[in-house]
Amino acid sequence: MKLLVIRMSSLGDVILSTSFLESIPTSTTVDWIISKEFAFVLKGHPRIRHLIEFDKKSGFWGWVQLIQKISHQDYDARVDLHVTMRSQLARYLFHWFDVSRGIWIPWKKISKQRFNFYGYLFFKKVWPKFLRPTPLWKRFARLAVQITQSDHELKHPSMLFQVLNAQDSLNKYQLESQKFFVVMPSSRWKSKEWGSDSYFELSKKEFLKSGLIPVVLGRENDQSAVSLIAKLEEHQINHRSILNENDFAITGLIIQNSAFYVGSDTGLAHYAEAVGTRAIMIFGPTRPDLGFGPWKENSSSVTADVFCSPCSKDGRICYRLGEPYACLKRIIVDQVSDEI
Repeated sequence: MKLLVIRMSSLGDVILSTSFLESIPTSTTVDWIISKEFAFVLKGHPRIRHLIEFDKKSGFWGWVQLIQKISHQDYDARVDLHVTMRSQLARYLFHWFDVSRGIWIPWKKISKQRFNFYGYLFFKKVWPKFLRPTPLWKRFARLAVQITQSDHELKHPSMLFQVLNAQDSLNKYQLESQKFFVVMPSSRWKSKEWGSDSYFELSKKEFLKSGLIPVVLGRENDQSAVSLIAKLEEHQINHRSILNENDFAITGLIIQNSAFYVGSDTGLAHYAEAVGTRAIMIFGPTRPDLGFGPWKENSSSVTADVFCSPCSKDGRICYRLGEPYACLKRIIVDQVSDEI
């Protein structure tokens, strides 16, 4: 069976979508369309025959040309794991009759579960649990089993294919396996960040209690990560920074060999679980049962008991005038430390 899969962007969603690859039979051939900026996530995946990169800068006509270029391939199904205007356009361009085989090429897409999602956002806690969104990784896996009509069990996301020589990567940062933990204080959305002060207090407490070295993840322009590193340096707390690391596989190896991961609801939290590391995820405007919570048995999530959460996918607008972002501010260090 030959499949064409579209899952373009979002670090976390691309990682979760690997459950689709894990849940299909090994005999299935997969070509995958992905945004050029996220191609590094799946590059080298053994279950993908061709990773087709699309440069969003090429615009509408660039997308049409890409679709036309691969339209002659004899796929048994096209699979939309994204469901955006761009992928819907591809659907209509692809939706034709294969004369050579005398069949219509089916188009399958992931369920966005908008009713479940927006119902939960609107009604909050009173929204029944059975109506809340199914975990996204499970939706990907179920679609894989449905398309291939196999009796495979639903497999979790996995990024273990990126494993290289761990010791070289650890030596680079003077680390020993399981003698450190990783901290991700930043997020694409500032509204999902717990705050560098809170992460500093947590890092200091865990270092003094267990001797584990905090390793700060992020990029050089992540203000929360830079601020956390500055506080650790000021108080002479032994730590490591990998803000300059550009190799995603090395970042994965660091995470995989850590005692645990702690951070906001971001893509790297899903990456941690996908390489086998326990994750403690801090949720504010979002909630684990919006479909993006941890799935490993020893992972956990931390939330504050506020009536207004969940409010959106990113919390860019907070409607609490008296105490904005109480969903994050009310989470105390001891609460996260207890989960650890």
